[in-house]
Amino acid sequence: MKNFMQEAIKLAKKGKDAWPNPMVGAIVVKEGKIVGKGFHKRFGDKHAESGALEKAGIKAKGADLFVTLEPCNHYGKQPPCTKAIIKAGIKRVFIASRDPNKESGNGAKELRKHGIIVKITNEKEAKKLNNFYITNYGLEKKPAITIKIAMTKDGFISFGNGKKKKISGKQSFEFVQKLRKENDAVLVGINTVLKDNPKLSVKKGKNPVRVVLDSKARIPLNSKIFSEKGNTIIFCTKKAVGTKVKKLLAKGVKVVTVNDSKQGVDLNEVFEKLYSFGIKKVLVEPGNTLASELLEKRMFSRLIFIVADTEIKQGLKAFKLKKNLKVKLLEKKKIGKDLLLVMRNSK
Repeated sequence: MKNFMQEAIKLAKKGKDAWPNPMVGAIVVKEGKIVGKGFHKRFGDKHAESGALEKAGIKAKGADLFVTLEPCNHYGKQPPCTKAIIKAGIKRVFIASRDPNKESGNGAKELRKHGIIVKITNEKEAKKLNNFYITNYGLEKKPAITIKIAMTKDGFISFGNGKKKKISGKQSFEFVQKLRKENDAVLVGINTVLKDNPKLSVKKGKNPVRVVLDSKARIPLNSKIFSEKGNTIIFCTKKAVGTKVKKLLAKGVKVVTVNDSKQGVDLNEVFEKLYSFGIKKVLVEPGNTLASELLEKRMFSRLIFIVADTEIKQGLKAFKLKKNLKVKLLEKKKIGKDLLLVMRNSK
């Protein structure tokens, strides 16, 4: 029985493009033999259970289903997996990890209601696989955080003298556009706005919410992010000048006051506030200071490096850490001339 679940977990690991959905694998077993396999390949595609049941066909009737995460019981981009399981005539369902997302609708309860035997095996490996998802919908009530850093192969993000330097290529730009579309918000520190004046938008489709960490409300009123469609949130502290805050509010900007920290704003409070606003997925495009703080505090679910095939030998480093960072490599591939590294937090 455990071997079947381990096989499902191996399948789940293939779903590296499932983000921001969890990685899920499923196996249909009839009379001790695997008759159907499936995994969630990418965001928006059919779920693992549906794929496995389709491959099993009529052999699914009276069979067992091994799945790494509790089947969903709600309509999203795909119909409920519980309906497919019930319709297929599955007899027993073994689940490696409960789904902490209340919106998923308690699939185990729905299956039991229809006479299907359900057993939760609580596999540590399955939970670890979707650490970001468990964190997002579990007890912490904070968004799933993706940190994206584009840097040279010697670890620099700029010359450090205020001179702008384009690090990555066209294919990487398109990849970042895709990342922004996947997330509810894109977040930067005030130094990024002052030095680069980014739009933080997407070329096509709805812009993510733009979030700026700006303890003293130094952001210029003519910043490019204010020229884009969509919402902007500025997180400041009591150090912000009241007249500037009023001008930001007059522009339709949401200004949120949080406690301060040595680096500027209290990051825990920022992410808790964002979650309370309904923002579940945040892409952070940090400069050196913000990247260093987030990585030092291990405040991320996924870490993405875009490494350009160039060296500048001096300038501003991407981040500075006191100790080595432990991460799990999920993907390594070339995007044009750049190297893409996708990692998850291994805590």
